[in-house]
Amino acid sequence: MVLIQRAHQESMEISQWLPNEVLLHIIEHSPKADQATLSSISKLFRGLCLPVLYRVVKIKGYHAMKSFCSGTIENPSRGDSVRSFTLDVPYSSSHIEGHSALILAALKLMPKLEHLSVSESILDTHHGHLLLEQGSFPQLISCNLWVPSDALDGFPAKPSDLGVAFLARHSTLKRVHLHSEDEMVPPQPVRISLPNLELYEGNAAFILAIDAIALKRGPTFLAFPG
Repeated sequence: MVLIQRAHQESMEISQWLPNEVLLHIIEHSPKADQATLSSISKLFRGLCLPVLYRVVKIKGYHAMKSFCSGTIENPSRGDSVRSFTLDVPYSSSHIEGHSALILAALKLMPKLEHLSVSESILDTHHGHLLLEQGSFPQLISCNLWVPSDALDGFPAKPSDLGVAFLARHSTLKRVHLHSEDEMVPPQPVRISLPNLELYEGNAAFILAIDAIALKRGPTFLAFPG
């Protein structure tokens, strides 16, 4: 308690003679643990630290995923700070049920997302369809997503239709990793305009649906599953 009070006093003294720009620079180059500590000291430091803390989010466990998504729903301003969101959580059928809806609810609160990566099977088929059919991130630059292979009642869309729907809403994309266990043959005569696309990794047939000026100009990287 004494240490916290002392840290609070020292932080207030520092903030009086250092401009916010300098404080922010210091915070950005501090370890995550120090950023978390500073955010609890004062309202000023909380306002400076939280956007930095949540700018890049990488989650590798179910407990952390549930905690972060629940916290984002309770405090939507956290989602507004997220620029990169990666869910690299191993598959577990016992955890998927009930968590898929939580993940989508949290993603809806991340309007400034620039990178989205979701590992295979972390979303059940129903919510995987919903993400691709309805998910919208106006500033998205890169994505790494799995396209559900099983059609559901009420979701008759083929994998290629889901891929088309998602990419068509995100013309800002520069890097696309789109995976599917099924062959993704785009419906004719669909053309998706991705003028800034520099990298595509996914089904070879699907690239025919993409109209990308940057790919034509190069340098370009294309990767197709063998």
